[in-house]
Amino acid sequence: MKKIYLLLLLNCFVSNYSQSVCEPNEISTDALSPVNPNQPDYINQFDWTTDNSYYNINSQCTPNTFTPNPFQSNQLELLPLSLSKDMMPEDGWEMIAYNLGYDNNNIPLAAKPEHTYIMLYNKYTGMLRILVKWCRNTNYNGALLTLKFAPGFQTNLLDMANDEKALDATHIANPSLSTTLKFYNDNNYWAYADFKLNYDPCTCSFDETSRLFLYTELISNSSVELTGKITGIISSITQGQGSTSSDGNFWKSATNINNKMMSAHKSVTNFADKYQKIYKDLADGGITIGAINNIGSFLNNNNFMKAGLKALPYVSEGVKFLSGLFGGGASGNQPIQLAPMSVNLDVQISGTISTQDPMHNQTIGLPGSINNNILPGTIGGQPLYNETLGVFSLINTPVMHYKESFTSKSFLNRETIVPSSRIKEYWEVLSDYKFTNRIYKLSGENLKYAINPASNLILQDAEIILLVEYEKPSITYPKKYPTFIFNSLDNDLNNGLAILGTNTGPSTDSDNGIFQNAFKPIGINNFKNDYSFEFLYDVSRTSNEVKTRQISQYKPVGSFTKKWQCTNSTNCEFQKIQGSRIYSYVQSKADLPITWSNLLTSDFKSNINNSLSFLPQVTTPRPEFLAPRVKNFKLKFVLNLKRTDNPNAQNVLYVVTYPVELKEAPSGYNMNGSDYIADAIQYAHQPDFNPTNPTNKVIPVTQSELATICSSTTYKANRISSASRKRESDFKTNIEKTNNENLEPKIFPVPVKDKLNVITNNCKIISIINSFGQIVKEFSENTSNDNEITIDTSHLSKGIYIMNYLDSNSDLKTIKFIIQ
Repeated sequence: MKKIYLLLLLNCFVSNYSQSVCEPNEISTDALSPVNPNQPDYINQFDWTTDNSYYNINSQCTPNTFTPNPFQSNQLELLPLSLSKDMMPEDGWEMIAYNLGYDNNNIPLAAKPEHTYIMLYNKYTGMLRILVKWCRNTNYNGALLTLKFAPGFQTNLLDMANDEKALDATHIANPSLSTTLKFYNDNNYWAYADFKLNYDPCTCSFDETSRLFLYTELISNSSVELTGKITGIISSITQGQGSTSSDGNFWKSATNINNKMMSAHKSVTNFADKYQKIYKDLADGGITIGAINNIGSFLNNNNFMKAGLKALPYVSEGVKFLSGLFGGGASGNQPIQLAPMSVNLDVQISGTISTQDPMHNQTIGLPGSINNNILPGTIGGQPLYNETLGVFSLINTPVMHYKESFTSKSFLNRETIVPSSRIKEYWEVLSDYKFTNRIYKLSGENLKYAINPASNLILQDAEIILLVEYEKPSITYPKKYPTFIFNSLDNDLNNGLAILGTNTGPSTDSDNGIFQNAFKPIGINNFKNDYSFEFLYDVSRTSNEVKTRQISQYKPVGSFTKKWQCTNSTNCEFQKIQGSRIYSYVQSKADLPITWSNLLTSDFKSNINNSLSFLPQVTTPRPEFLAPRVKNFKLKFVLNLKRTDNPNAQNVLYVVTYPVELKEAPSGYNMNGSDYIADAIQYAHQPDFNPTNPTNKVIPVTQSELATICSSTTYKANRISSASRKRESDFKTNIEKTNNENLEPKIFPVPVKDKLNVITNNCKIISIINSFGQIVKEFSENTSNDNEITIDTSHLSKGIYIMNYLDSNSDLKTIKFIIQ
C-alpha cells in the first residue's frame, strides 16, 4: 500500500492540474459519445436525454417494460425539469448511477428491481439530482429521501448538511442530506430532489473506497425529527393516509420551523417574491428588495457574468444574506437558471418520524474515490461518472482573533415598596455591571481555495462578504425571564439592530434571537484579511448583591419646598444587601451623578414585588442592556466562474458561506488592522484595479500544499468512521460482504407457471402471501436456509404474490412476483 500511495503522491506533484491532488479521469457519460479512458469497457449506454415519452425498464412494477420519461413529463413536480430540459450533457449533466432493471450495457437483470432510480450530477454547479420511482400500491403520506455515507472513509462531500467546513476543519462524522418527497400511489410517477455537494480535493488520496447510501422510506405519518441543512423538493405532509401537498413548506405538524428560510423556489420570480417578504421591514429594505428584483434581469443578460465584478456588486446586495445560491453554466444564450433550493435552509425540526415501509439501500461508490472497480456493475454502485464531485473548497478555516476588555458601570433606580407596616418607603438602588467588549481581528493569513479541475471551471472574479451574527437582547430577555413584563421592547424578528458598517439583516435563529448583518462586499483581489472591529460581547452583574439606601421626603418649617434626606443612615452610604437585579431599567431623573433637586415622589417606580428584592416586575431595560451582542462571524464567497470547455457558455454564479473560527489572541498579538468599511468603499471606486495587486490574501492552494494536507494523519483520522477503520484488504472484504448482504433473493422465471426457483443469497425465506393477505405457503427453518429453493406453484391461482424474507440484517423485506 505504501508503494501505491507514493506513486499517487508523485503523480500529484507533477500534475498539470493545479489546486487538486486528484487528477480528472476525463470521463464523459453522454450516451451519444461516452468516454472512460481508465475503463473503456465501462461506459454509459443509457441515453437519459432521449425525447421519447418513455424509458425502457425491466421492473417488478406494472407496467414492467416502460415508464414515463421524467424529462418529457407533464407531472406537476417535474415541470421544472421537463419545461427547461434541465438534464443536457452540454450543460454539465453526467450520469452517476441508475437502476431501471438493466446493467450499464443495457442487458436485462435477472433480479428485477421493485423501485427504480436515476442519479445525475451537474459538474458546473455541483448539484446532485436524484429521481426515484417507487412501486407500491399502498397509501402513504410521503417519502423521505436520504443520502449518507456507508461506514468507512468519509470525505467533505456532504458538508452542506451542516455549516460548510474548510478542508482543515474537524470533519463532522456521518453527515447526511435529507428531504421529503410527495408520494404517489401510481407506479408511473417520479419524484426528485436536488442536493448541493461540497468539493473535497483529497477524495482520491487514500486506498479505502468510500461509498454512499441512497436510502428511502415511505412515511405513514407527519411527525419528523431532522436537523441540519435540508434541500430538494420540500413537501408539506398532513396527517392521514395518501394526503400530501407540495406547497413549499415543511411538515405542518413540525413544532419548530423557521418558515422564512425554508422555501423551495421554482423560478427567479418566485425567488424574488419570497425574499421581498423577508426584507420588507429592513432599514435598507428598498435597496435589498430592488437588488433582489433585479437579480433576474442581471442574470438573464448573458453578458452579465462575463463582465466580472462590474455587475457583481449589485448582485451582492441581493445575495448578501443568502447561502447556497448557485446557477448558470448552460451552453446557450438562454437566461441563467438559478437553483436557490438550498438558500438558507438552516433547519431544526422537532418530532419523531414514523415509517411504515423502509426501502432498500442503494449502494453507490463515491465518484473519484479509488478502488470503485471492486463494486461491479451499476447495481453494485460503481459510478459511471467516476470523477471527484463538487466545485469549490476553502482549504483553511478563516480565523478571527479576539481580546476582551472590561468596563464597570453603575446604574441608579428609584423604587417604592410597601412593607408589612403598610407605610410607603422610598429607596434608591445602585447596581454594578461588567460590560465585556471584544476587539476582533481577522487573521492575516492567506485564505486558500481549490476549484475542482473536473468541473472545467476557473475563477474569473469574486467578492467576499463578511457577516456578523449577534444576539438581539430585546428578543431573548422575555425568553430568559418569563415572569417579567417587558415594555417598549423591539421583538421584531424581521429587523435586526444597527452595527457600525453593516446592513441589518433577518434573524437566523428566532429562538435564541440571533440575527445576521452584512458588511459591504469587497473584491477578492483586494481582500487584505486584517480587518479589525470592536463589539459588545456580554453584560453581567458584578455580584449577587445590590446596593440600596432609603430616603424620605420632609418639609422644613416655614418653607413649602420639599426636600429629601437619608433614612436610618447618617452618612447616607449605600448598603449591600442580598437581592436580585438582572439589569437596570429606564427611569426619569435617575442618571449619575445622583441629584435630589426637583425630585418628586412620582419619579419613584412602584416595586410590586412588595419586598426588598428590588426587582420590579414591569420594566423596560436601559438601552445599554439592549445593544447587540456579537457572537460569531461568517465569510461569504460570491464566485463568478467561467467554463474553460466552452468560453461562450454562461458563467456560473456560486455562493457559499463558511463559519469563521473565533480564537483568543495570543499574548502580544497585534490587534490593529485595516478598516473593512473604508477598504470596501475604496474598492468600489476602483473598477479597473490591478488583479495582481499584492494585497490579495485569497489565493489558490498549490499542488504541494494540497498533497501535504491530504497525506496528513489529521485529515484521514477525521474522516474514517468508527465503524470501519480497516486496511485495504479488510475493506475489500467488507465491501464484498456488504454487497452480498444487500442482495435480495433472485427468483425465476417471472412470471411463473408451475415452479418458482429461488436463489436465497443468504436471505431467510419466510412465507408467500397472496393478494388478499393470506399466507399460502410457509417455509421451515431448514428449507429457508437453503441457498437454492424450488417452489411448486402449480396449485396456486393466477395473480400477484408477495414473498417475505429476512435479509442478513434480519430486516423483513418483500419481493413481488406473478403467477400466470
